[in-house]
Amino acid sequence: LAAALRDLYHNRPARIVFFSIVLLGTASGIYLSAFFLYVNSYMGYGDKISYLWAIPAVASILVMPGWLYLCNRFDRHRVWSWAALAGSILLPAVFFIEPGSSSFMPLVVLFSVLAVLGGASSIAAPGIVGDVIDYHTLKTGENRAAQIQALSTIILKMTMAVGTALGFYILTFFDFDPTSKTQTEGASLGIKL
Repeated sequence: LAAALRDLYHNRPARIVFFSIVLLGTASGIYLSAFFLYVNSYMGYGDKISYLWAIPAVASILVMPGWLYLCNRFDRHRVWSWAALAGSILLPAVFFIEPGSSSFMPLVVLFSVLAVLGGASSIAAPGIVGDVIDYHTLKTGENRAAQIQALSTIILKMTMAVGTALGFYILTFFDFDPTSKTQTEGASLGIKL
């Protein structure tokens, strides 16, 4: 394992991809840790949370063939980068959606678009990891496909766990109280972050 890690350290594409996976995993963990509390405790849509999971999930699945087409037509890393950039630009829209009866459809639309954009990573990332494996094999003559694939999965899962903890720490730092009917201005900021 030490030799594989040392080889990967000298593999620039691997460093870039693994750094991207670290960012993806951390951000996903933060998002997923706060999602239920945001929808249920802050927005007051606990009874409709299944719709806010299912509709974006179906939208994401329906668009997967489009991501596959784009990844085959253009460079995978560019497709993934543009989708991630679009999602990062769009995510702050959550600051403009306030609790109330008129906010449900904007949430459905926002979460659906974010899920569709996030679907790009489901198609592009495994292919990019495959490119890293091919590059490593070309440069070293050694086939470390299993180690590289396993390492990318472990890094994703570990950083999602760290991101989940960070999400809860952020909520605690801003004094978010999931049992309260109203939140302080700081707690409202914390749940939106």
